[in-house]
Amino acid sequence: MKLPNSNQAILGDKLERYCLNTQHKQGKHKALLFQKRLGITLENKEIIEQALLRAIKEKGSNL
Repeated sequence: MKLPNSNQAILGDKLERYCLNTQHKQGKHKALLFQKRLGITLENKEIIEQALLRAIKEKGSNL
């Protein structure tokens, strides 16, 4: 199935508010996982952001 409008994907601030926020009630567990396993924190969030956008654009048609 093709991901509609994959070339227009925007992550917004969900990475910052939730996925990489060690203070978020539910997101903190994900943030700790990203930090411990991948070394990704709020300070270098562009690593995961670029990887996600690239995957959406390149592999979106295979999702």
